[in-house]
Formats: sequence, C-alpha cells, structure tokens
Amino acid sequence: KPLLAVKKRFNPTMAPNSTAIEDTVDVISDDLNKTSISSPSSCTTTGENLKPIIYTEEELAAIRETHKLLVEEHNVDPSRIGLKFLALVTIVSKLRSKRAADKYKQFLDNAESCGLAGLTEDYYKKEALRDLKDYQVAGKTLEGRCVNWVKGKGYVPIEDEKMHAEAGLMYFMAVHADPVSLREGIVFVTIPPKSKPAKIGNEKKIKSLYMSYPMRPQKIMVGSESVTTKILVKGMITVGSLFSSNKMLKRLSFMSEDEIVASFPKETLPKIYGGDAGGWDSSIEEWVKVRLENIPVPEL
Repeated sequence: KPLLAVKKRFNPTMAPNSTAIEDTVDVISDDLNKTSISSPSSCTTTGENLKPIIYTEEELAAIRETHKLLVEEHNVDPSRIGLKFLALVTIVSKLRSKRAADKYKQFLDNAESCGLAGLTEDYYKKEALRDLKDYQVAGKTLEGRCVNWVKGKGYVPIEDEKMHAEAGLMYFMAVHADPVSLREGIVFVTIPPKSKPAKIGNEKKIKSLYMSYPMRPQKIMVGSESVTTKILVKGMITVGSLFSSNKMLKRLSFMSEDEIVASFPKETLPKIYGGDAGGWDSSIEEWVKVRLENIPVPEL
C-alpha cells in the first residue's frame, strides 16, 4: 500500500528501508522544509492547467549577463545559444550568471561530443521522440514540483548519441517548464537497469553529458541498493553538482524499485507502474510538446 497519511500526504524521506544519508530533505527555499508527493493533480493535464512562466526583471538581467559571459568569455557563437535553455540554466543556477555560463558551456561541449553542435529554439525534435521511452510522466508534489522519472536501459548505441542528447534535453526542459519546478526545484527518480550492460565505448561521454545538466533536485531517489551504484551516484553528485555536494547528498536515498513505487500514491505514479501519471491521459510526446511551449524566449 502507498505510504499515505490521512490526507494522502507523503514525505519521501520516510520511504521504507531507505538508506538516505540523513532523514531530512535540505531544501533551497526558506519557506519549505519537506518535499511531499501529492495525489491526484498532474504536472499538467491541459494547457489551461499549466501556469505560465513570466520572467522577472532580476531574472532577465541575470539571463542577459549569462549570455554576455558565454559570448565574451567562453567565445561561444551566439547562433549556438538556445535562449529558452539559457533562461532555464540561469534560473536553476539561482541567477548566478558566471556559474550558469560555465554550466551552459559544459553542456554545449558535451552535447557536441554526441553530435549536437548547438541549440536553437526548436527543441522539439521529432526524430528523437522514440528515445523518450527512457522517461516517464508522473504527478507532482504538494509544493507543485514535477518528478523527473528515468527508467533507462543503461546504455546508448553510438549511432543514437545525438538523438539521445536531444531527447534528454527535451524531457529535462519539459520537467522544469512551470514556475515552481523552474524556481524551486524538482524531485529526481532514477531506476538503473537490474543487470549491468556490456560496455560499448561511449560510457564516459554519456556520463559527462548527464553530469552537465544543471540540477536542483529537492529529493533524489535511486532505485538500487548495490554498493557499486551508491559509489557511482555519490561520485557523480560530488563532482557534477551545481550546488554543495553535501547538500545534495543529504537529499539522496537508495532503495529498491518496488520501495520507490510503494512510496508514491497511485494517482502520482507513472503509467508503467499502473499509476495515473497525475491525470495525464495523452502520450509523453504530447506532454513534452505542451510543456516546452510554456517556456518563453527571454528578451536579451
């Protein structure tokens, strides 16, 4: 049975047999002291339910400064800078433009190594939609955060690297495409494959791509309790975290996939687990498309 309180409120830190480093979720926002999973509303069910993102003057100033740093200090051609992603990286970086510019350049370099030479405002790539199969639509938390739910096969064929990078970028941006998830963070769930896939030679490249995404999760739930996975994930957080690795490690829990599934109410679970995906009745492709359209292009 899902771990629900009387009002169907769930605190992920109380998942059964969790091996989280600490029992508290150290959130960034001063007015939040926990991350709770909700029933039954979704990240978005229709365009009408998706609140628009309106950039503040402070955010716009930081976005412009990030763009300036990319062009003048990192020597990035402006034609390679996607402005929607620029806004997302800057805001997730808490408006710290230098840090945002460094992270954006890191992503550009790693994406280019996978065949994605630059970004435009056309993030919805039809040719990459089939690689969205590694990602799931889930409901949101009581605070309004989206859940980034990944259940992958553990390897990326060399010929699919560009498509994989495009699909990951689409989903990552879609998860952040509402005011709360963008400004206050998300919940990150990842389910590694049960058996380790054979190496094909691009593992380091793909790992570097994953680590270059700007991350601001308020809770990280990893569906594995193996020692190898724990060492790998903690190492990636320590090396690649946008913020304090200690802060990220405090938000990290390792548990079995079944325990993660049991931690969420049915209304919130992705459909592959028999859940309602927060009420979303269409495909993940449509979910991504609707949410990408909700991210405005900032005026520089």
